[in-house]
Amino acid sequence: MEEKLNHIKNYDSLTGISTLHRFKKQVKEVIENNPDKRYVIVNTDFDKFKYINDTIGYDAGDDLLRAFAEFITKESVMNLCCCRVYSDDFLALFEFVDEETIVDYIEMMSARFSDDVKKRYMNVNLTISSGASDIDKDNPDIMATIDNANAARKYAKESND
Repeated sequence: MEEKLNHIKNYDSLTGISTLHRFKKQVKEVIENNPDKRYVIVNTDFDKFKYINDTIGYDAGDDLLRAFAEFITKESVMNLCCCRVYSDDFLALFEFVDEETIVDYIEMMSARFSDDVKKRYMNVNLTISSGASDIDKDNPDIMATIDNANAARKYAKESND
């Protein structure tokens, strides 16, 4: 029973990737094991996901979520760990190289996934909004960084509308 509860607490039931609970522990561990490196948390979601669910159906929407989870875990070479927070809201931890590299990488990965979706569902033009925030080395407050990445994502999403 305890093993089942731990699994529920640590792994998303739809996608199989980490939950926010496990992600925060993973981020803390990465930072502690590599104190000389800088990191950034990226918050990503699909624009107009409700419309996608309403148009192609909830099962197809769930398939998109599972496909994105697989995409960010297997295709993203910069991703150190990731999680699904809820619905279409995902987080990933990247090693910070420089701002331009992070932005270019996020844009490239978003375009690749959007192209994959367009091939699978011809009538769906998926756009993705992302925001990022680097983790303060002197005070690595993971939740504050997640909140900042979320605020940056919301700003990017408003700019896309």
